[in-house]
Amino acid sequence: MIGRIRGTVTYEDGEVVAWQARPRDVKRLEEYARRHGYKIEEGALSPTLGMFLAYSALGIEEGFDVWIDRLVDVEDLTDELEVVDPFPSGASREG
Repeated sequence: MIGRIRGTVTYEDGEVVAWQARPRDVKRLEEYARRHGYKIEEGALSPTLGMFLAYSALGIEEGFDVWIDRLVDVEDLTDELEVVDPFPSGASREG
Protein backbone atom coordinates (compact mmCIF):
# COMPACT_ATOMS: atom_id res chain seq x y z
CA MET A 1 0.00 0.00 0.00
CA ILE A 2 1.20 3.50 -0.79
CA GLY A 3 0.19 6.37 1.49
CA ARG A 4 -0.30 9.81 0.07
CA ILE A 5 1.09 12.37 2.46
CA ARG A 6 -0.28 15.83 1.90
CA GLY A 7 -0.81 19.09 3.69
CA THR A 8 -0.65 22.86 3.42
CA VAL A 9 1.83 25.61 4.17
CA THR A 10 0.91 29.15 5.17
CA TYR A 11 3.29 31.97 4.30
CA GLU A 12 3.78 35.28 6.14
CA ASP A 13 1.73 37.09 3.50
CA GLY A 14 -1.28 34.83 4.22
CA GLU A 15 -0.93 32.68 1.11
CA VAL A 16 -1.91 29.04 1.75
CA VAL A 17 -0.46 26.43 -0.61
CA ALA A 18 -1.42 22.74 -0.73
CA TRP A 19 1.24 20.06 -1.23
CA GLN A 20 1.32 16.31 -1.82
CA ALA A 21 4.45 14.21 -1.41
CA ARG A 22 5.55 11.84 -4.15
CA PRO A 23 7.94 8.88 -3.78
CA ARG A 24 10.91 11.07 -4.73
CA ASP A 25 10.00 13.48 -1.91
CA VAL A 26 9.98 10.64 0.61
CA LYS A 27 13.39 9.55 -0.69
CA ARG A 28 14.73 13.10 -0.29
CA LEU A 29 13.26 13.22 3.22
CA GLU A 30 15.03 9.97 4.16
CA GLU A 31 18.32 11.31 2.80
CA TYR A 32 17.90 14.61 4.67
CA ALA A 33 17.07 12.79 7.92
CA ARG A 34 20.10 10.51 7.56
CA ARG A 35 22.46 13.45 6.87
CA HIS A 36 21.20 15.37 9.91
CA GLY A 37 20.83 12.47 12.35
CA TYR A 38 17.02 12.52 12.55
CA LYS A 39 15.11 9.28 13.07
CA ILE A 40 11.92 8.71 11.11
CA GLU A 41 9.24 7.06 13.22
CA GLU A 42 6.52 4.97 11.57
CA GLY A 43 3.42 7.14 11.15
CA ALA A 44 4.92 10.31 12.67
CA LEU A 45 7.29 13.03 11.51
CA SER A 46 9.05 15.59 13.66
CA PRO A 47 8.05 19.17 12.81
CA THR A 48 11.36 19.74 10.99
CA LEU A 49 10.96 16.61 8.89
CA GLY A 50 7.35 17.52 8.11
CA MET A 51 8.52 20.93 6.91
CA PHE A 52 11.25 19.32 4.79
CA LEU A 53 8.72 16.97 3.17
CA ALA A 54 6.51 19.96 2.28
CA TYR A 55 9.59 21.82 0.97
CA SER A 56 10.51 18.91 -1.29
CA ALA A 57 6.93 18.30 -2.46
CA LEU A 58 6.54 21.96 -3.44
CA GLY A 59 9.81 21.91 -5.43
CA ILE A 60 11.14 25.02 -3.71
CA GLU A 61 14.27 26.42 -5.40
CA GLU A 62 15.66 28.45 -2.49
CA GLY A 63 17.46 26.81 0.41
CA PHE A 64 15.42 25.04 3.09
CA ASP A 65 16.51 27.38 5.90
CA VAL A 66 15.65 30.46 3.82
CA TRP A 67 12.25 29.01 2.88
CA ILE A 68 11.17 28.14 6.44
CA ASP A 69 11.85 31.73 7.54
CA ARG A 70 8.92 32.78 5.32
CA LEU A 71 6.46 30.29 6.89
CA VAL A 72 3.82 30.87 9.52
CA ASP A 73 2.47 27.29 9.61
CA VAL A 74 2.85 23.86 8.05
CA GLU A 75 -0.08 21.50 8.30
CA ASP A 76 0.50 17.81 7.72
CA LEU A 77 -2.72 16.01 6.87
CA THR A 78 -1.46 12.50 7.59
CA ASP A 79 -4.45 11.97 9.91
CA GLU A 80 -6.42 12.02 6.68
CA LEU A 81 -3.93 9.69 5.01
CA GLU A 82 -5.32 8.17 1.84
CA VAL A 83 -4.13 4.63 1.25
CA VAL A 84 -4.09 3.38 -2.32
CA ASP A 85 -3.80 -0.28 -3.29
CA PRO A 86 -1.17 -0.46 -6.05
CA PHE A 87 -2.83 -3.65 -7.32
CA PRO A 88 -6.56 -2.89 -7.59
CA SER A 89 -8.85 -5.85 -8.09
CA GLY A 90 -8.49 -7.27 -11.57
CA ALA A 91 -4.98 -5.92 -12.06
CA SER A 92 -2.21 -8.35 -12.86
CA ARG A 93 0.77 -8.49 -10.50
CA GLU A 94 2.91 -9.92 -13.28
CA GLY A 95 4.65 -7.56 -15.69
